[in-house]
Amino acid sequence: MWEQIKAYIDSGKKLKIRGDQLIFLLGTENFTGTLTFHNQKGDFSIIFDNGSVSHSEPYKKYADVLFASLFTISSASASVATEKITWDEFLFYVISALPKNVVDSLIQPYANDYVTLKPEAGNYSFIASELKLNFNGKSKLSVRSLMIASPYVLYFLLLTQMAGIMKGAVKDDSYTKKNSPQMSLESFIAEKEKAPDIFTLLDMKRRTDIDKSVLKKNYFKIANLLHPDKMVNIEKSLHNRALDVMGRVNMAYDILKTEEDLNFLLELEQKFGYVKEKLQLENFKEYNTADGKAMLAERIMEFHIAYSIYKTIYDNTSSFYILKKMIKVLPKVPEEKLPRREELIAMYGKIFVQKNANDVDDTLYMIIAKSNEKLGNIQSAIDVLKTYLKSASSSNVKKYLERLEFYAKK
Repeated sequence: MWEQIKAYIDSGKKLKIRGDQLIFLLGTENFTGTLTFHNQKGDFSIIFDNGSVSHSEPYKKYADVLFASLFTISSASASVATEKITWDEFLFYVISALPKNVVDSLIQPYANDYVTLKPEAGNYSFIASELKLNFNGKSKLSVRSLMIASPYVLYFLLLTQMAGIMKGAVKDDSYTKKNSPQMSLESFIAEKEKAPDIFTLLDMKRRTDIDKSVLKKNYFKIANLLHPDKMVNIEKSLHNRALDVMGRVNMAYDILKTEEDLNFLLELEQKFGYVKEKLQLENFKEYNTADGKAMLAERIMEFHIAYSIYKTIYDNTSSFYILKKMIKVLPKVPEEKLPRREELIAMYGKIFVQKNANDVDDTLYMIIAKSNEKLGNIQSAIDVLKTYLKSASSSNVKKYLERLEFYAKK
C-alpha cells in the first residue's frame, strides 16, 4: 500500500483514505514532510519529521475529520507553533478523541475473538498505565472484555499491528468478578484515592524542576483511563468515585502546570503538610501569611497574639512546624494572659515527643520538661529528657536530668 501512497507525494492530488491508516503508514515509513487534511471544516496540516509529529490543532479537531477528509502529501515541511511528539503518540491521542461508538464499530467485527499482544507494545510509555491495568502481561484476552475496559488502546494496538486477532468463539471468561474490567478499574481508583498529595496523584516526583511534558502525559494517561465513555456498564458507586478522583486529578494538574514557583509550593508542604487539592493550597498560603504575622508579633513581644495565631494554624493543620513554634512561644506568654500556660506546654509537649522523638532541638525538650516539673510531673519530665538523649547529646539536658533524678529519689 505504501507504493500507492508514494505516488501522491508532491503530486498535488487529493488522496481518499482513512486518516488513521494514512498517519500509521507515514509514521512507519519515517516520512518527513506535510500531511494536509481537506474537509468542510477547513484545511489544516501536521508536520512529520523522522518519527515525530508537530501539529497546530487540538486532537479533537483531527478526530472529527479523521474519516471525512481528503489528503494531500508534500515532502516540504513548514513550522507549526506547538509541541512535538512521536507519530504513534499523536495517533493514539487522536484516536482517544473519537466518539466511543465509532471506535466500538471499528472493533465490533472481532468482538467474539481473542487478541494477543506483541512484546513491543510495552515500549509505548504513553499507554503503559492502561496496559498494566487491563492487559497485565496476559498473552491472550477476549476482545469483548477489552471493548469495555480499553477500547481506545485496543483499537490503537490493532491499527499499529502491535496486537493480533485470534479467531474463535470466546467463552464468557472475562466477566467473573475476580477478573472483570470493573475490578481492575476499581483497583486503579482505590490507588488514586489513597494518593497523599498532588505529586503522587499525577505520578510525579516531588521536586522544583518538574518536567511539564511528563506532567502532561501523566495527566492524559489518567484522564483516558477515567474517561466517561469508559464508565459504561460500571456500577454507579464506582462511577461516582471515578468522577471524584478525576476532579482531584484536574485540580492537581491545574496546580502543577500553573504554579510558577514550585519552591514556594514545596516550602508550604514542609510547613503545613502535603497539598491534596487547590483549596488546600489557597488555605496554606493564608496560613503562611498568618505565620509571618505571628513572627512579627514575637518581635514586638506580643507573645499572646503570636500564640493565638499559631494555635489557629495548628488547629487547622496539625503542622509539626507550627507545633514547635507554639511550644517555644508559650513560656513567654504572661500567665495573666494565659493561666493554663504550663498545662498547655505539657499537653503540646506530649504530642511533640510522640510525633518526632528524633528532633535534636534541646531547647524544646527543656521547655517541656520544665513545665512538667512545675506541674509536679517529675517522672514525665525525666521521660522527656531521656527521650531526647536517645538520639542526641547535650550537657545542659544531662545536668537537668541528673538533678531531676536526684529529686525523684528523695
